[in-house]
Amino acid sequence: MKKGVTMKTIYAIGIAAALTAAAAREALADVWQQISGTYNPKTETSEVRIERGSDNTYGFISLYGDTQGDGETYFGKVCATAPVGHGIGLGGEATTGTGVDDLVRGMATKNFSVGPAGGQVQVSPASTESVQSGKLDPHAGLVLYGGKGRVGLNAWGNVDDAADGDIDYSGEVTGCIDLGKGISGIVRVDGYPWQEGPSYAVGVQLKL
Repeated sequence: MKKGVTMKTIYAIGIAAALTAAAAREALADVWQQISGTYNPKTETSEVRIERGSDNTYGFISLYGDTQGDGETYFGKVCATAPVGHGIGLGGEATTGTGVDDLVRGMATKNFSVGPAGGQVQVSPASTESVQSGKLDPHAGLVLYGGKGRVGLNAWGNVDDAADGDIDYSGEVTGCIDLGKGISGIVRVDGYPWQEGPSYAVGVQLKL
């Protein structure tokens, strides 16, 4: 093997190729995109999030600022899957951000619907991090979305086996109300392992 080419690199290239192929498949599909701005009074921080997605692709980037409005902290993710039938998709996701390691993860998904609501179950046994360490890096996620009339609700939750052997939980719930002309008021509640407790933010969202 050529010097400098590692299993982590090969794994990342393979998942990147799958993401690219799935994204190309969706190039002609209907897509949605939106931008939101929120303020968290507990942490006194603001967030601008730009999102774009379709049936089998999703990506976002969030820019964070403090009371000085620096906006220099960011986090982004892109994921794509290719449908293989019966609501099952195979693909992966890539994440990057300030102060975090770049990560590429293979993933299998299963879409489902319950009445007016829909969702997706996500399962991944390994990532570039696990390939490098030689250990599994299991991840499970659940995405839910639905609404009635002018009110909508979106939520996601993740369970990860952390490097120290502990189980990490994270999640977010966003409620929105349509104010007309593509504008919605939103309330967002989230929880992450590094937080002392749940945090909330309020703001507006604009469909592009």
